[in-house]
Amino acid sequence: MRSSFPSWTIFFGFIVALIPALFITLIGNSIIAKRIIFNAAFGWSMFVLFFVSLVILGFSIPQIAFNFKEEGEYKVENTYVIAGTPTIRINEIGMDDYDVTSINIKGHGEPDIKAIQRFEANGTSRKAAIENAQMVSYTIAQKDSILMFDSNITFLDDAQFRAQRLDVDVMIPYDKPFIIEEGMWHIIDNYERYQYSDYRDNQTWKMTEDDGLVCMTCPVREKNENNNGVRDEYGFTNFNQIELKGIFDVRIVQSDFYGVEIEGSSQSKKRYDINQMGETLIIEFNDRNEFFWKNNILEEDEVKISISLPSLTELDVIGAGTMRVRGFDEEDMEIKMMGAMKADCEFDARNLIVDMTGATVMDLKGEGNFLEADITGASSLRAYSFRVEQGRIEAHGASSAKVNVSERLEINKGVASKVSHRGDPEIIRYD
Repeated sequence: MRSSFPSWTIFFGFIVALIPALFITLIGNSIIAKRIIFNAAFGWSMFVLFFVSLVILGFSIPQIAFNFKEEGEYKVENTYVIAGTPTIRINEIGMDDYDVTSINIKGHGEPDIKAIQRFEANGTSRKAAIENAQMVSYTIAQKDSILMFDSNITFLDDAQFRAQRLDVDVMIPYDKPFIIEEGMWHIIDNYERYQYSDYRDNQTWKMTEDDGLVCMTCPVREKNENNNGVRDEYGFTNFNQIELKGIFDVRIVQSDFYGVEIEGSSQSKKRYDINQMGETLIIEFNDRNEFFWKNNILEEDEVKISISLPSLTELDVIGAGTMRVRGFDEEDMEIKMMGAMKADCEFDARNLIVDMTGATVMDLKGEGNFLEADITGASSLRAYSFRVEQGRIEAHGASSAKVNVSERLEINKGVASKVSHRGDPEIIRYD
């Protein structure tokens, strides 16, 4: 792969970063020594070099940004005829630091397995972006009943980096059993894997029209008292907002019943404070460190939280772990995530506001009228399966968003951020 960023741009960027640090160090040493330890010629030379570097970067950075101005996509479809029970297996090819390949397992009414590969990239124009998307390859190899999926895309020898990425929809015949080997889960974009996080062995699955991905061989979990499997341990009622802070695997489901259940060791449960303020249920890890999830997290500290309630209008989550939200149908909903959370959400909301900070990931399914998302850090919103008429997306840092908008989409993103969409909306950019 050819370098996509000129070496001289990298060099002058290094100079711009180095000179202020060097100058601060020299000033600090001068204060300690109570005298200026560098002469005027050196100081003026550094100033001129710094200014020239800024001017050069002022010309080169917009040019680099222009190379990523537009987005394009091209599609490849293949059909695989398998007589026995299909097995989905990963083929590790490296490039783990550039994680841009995701697999979506879906069902369809046809007899064979179909793989739809959507290669996406950026470029100076839509045509150039489509050409850049074809500068990578991806292999799905069939050997008898085994389908081998590459762990990532591969850049061709003469390829230029233009933020190439790949989404693969694997269409499985409804009710046909198939095996997912353990290594596949880190590229499968079905967040139901967190529901079966205790089962690390290869399992047999099937796609159903009503329930989606269903495990056929996983041990059956014991059901609790109310109609969504949540046993009420605390007696809280009349809340429609939830605040969570901690290290947890949380499940939030719509139900006619209020229920709050916490599973874990007695020691870990003692570290959580649970109370209600007005219409807000608060479950909080009683650690004074605001950024506790960045420290070494012990597995024993994690608890499993199950919450059922009739209506959910606001959800504020800080911490590390996994989260599943299911079954709600709301007029307005707001979700805030901060830390290292991975969320799998499936609900309908006419007006949805999403705020994601840190290294959070949200897989979102359902539909609504309007989606507003503010994504920063290394967060990722995957909402191709959440259909809306209008959207407003802000993405900064190394964040990414995938949305499905039919009428109007407003995008404000940084150079290192990625926003891709499905549907055919009017695009308004504020880059």
